[in-house]
Amino acid sequence: MSGRDAAWLPLRGVRVLDFTWMIAGPLGTRLLANFGADVIKVESYNRVDRIRETGPHPDGPWSYNEDGSFNDVNLNKRSLLLNLNLPRGRALARQLTAVADVVMANFTGDRLDRWELGFADLAAVRPDIIVLNMPVFESQGERRRWGGIGTHINGLAGISSLSGYEGDPPFGLGPLYPDFSGNPFHATSAILAALIERDRGAGAQFIEISQYESTASLLGPALLAHSVAGSEPQRRGNHSDRACPHNVYPVQGEDRWIAIAVESDGEWAALCRALGQEAWCTDPRFASLPARLANEAALDELIAADTSDWTAARLAAHLQAAGVPAAPVSRLDEVLADPWYRREYFYEQRGPEGCVFTTHGEPIRPAGEQQPALRAPLMGEHTDTIVRELLGLDSATADALYADGTLG
Repeated sequence: MSGRDAAWLPLRGVRVLDFTWMIAGPLGTRLLANFGADVIKVESYNRVDRIRETGPHPDGPWSYNEDGSFNDVNLNKRSLLLNLNLPRGRALARQLTAVADVVMANFTGDRLDRWELGFADLAAVRPDIIVLNMPVFESQGERRRWGGIGTHINGLAGISSLSGYEGDPPFGLGPLYPDFSGNPFHATSAILAALIERDRGAGAQFIEISQYESTASLLGPALLAHSVAGSEPQRRGNHSDRACPHNVYPVQGEDRWIAIAVESDGEWAALCRALGQEAWCTDPRFASLPARLANEAALDELIAADTSDWTAARLAAHLQAAGVPAAPVSRLDEVLADPWYRREYFYEQRGPEGCVFTTHGEPIRPAGEQQPALRAPLMGEHTDTIVRELLGLDSATADALYADGTLG
């Protein structure tokens, strides 16, 4: 065997009916697919997954199938075009539930209920179905129809209030941080736990992953500090209350930087020796962490003047050898060019219409081996196979459903 047949696929035999879209949901179902689950992505031309439209596209003719973001978060899945706005489409979705183990969605909270595909509807079809809903806030209640994407959730959950520099407005985080952090992995963890419970005899299970709550959970120490001391955490930029120096410093080259983080007095002494600045160790302004924090601006200026004579790579290696945590601030092209990282983490994919692109791999490597991956599906690529093999539709019935717009 080779490729995916020889991979570590502990979820082989698990089928997921995937109603998720954008990133947070599909990234969670991608993890299930990467480790063997048969993930059927339910799509429709009446409600195209927005990430097929809004991510990076290559030059040339525009296509739903060549979106970089979609192809990154939908590896190893199958695509079914099914119009859920039509009664027959919803009936087919319920039929598919009978041969599925898991149903996942991340629309507004009651969207599945309004399609008659809510937990009660699906549990009536399969008594041990696992349904996971990922609304922005809640599945029921006043905020069940609140929508949002990563930037909104950052703001709601308090992440934005801590991002930026002292005295400046909140900064954004660039990528859609909640979509790529807690939300998909909380969902995947919940599904794995629910599958274990099902194997122990549990009946149908409903799980809610509030994206707001999942993101707020990442605040951790800031929430604790506020609840214990009543203080409002301040924006600190690259600085930390628990380490100093803790910043990025200029090195040789245009817009080139090195990150240095010193947590202990021992690391501070090692930094002074490595930079040939032993006098800093005896300067009373820097003799302890509280002193360094009180004189942080002056210390940053001294370090910046010294690091400017080095290249980032050479200084990082020099400081690491001295026992000082340090690393170059890499540009994206350097991350992609790193031979180790390229080999161990990234996938090279050829898109369905000829584009060659790079997608994220899995940091989970059984026996140290990267999981092989199949490209993301064309829109509706597997519709015919799914409805004939899983639902047993004959050619005449399937053709009629294509004709009336139920299938695509």
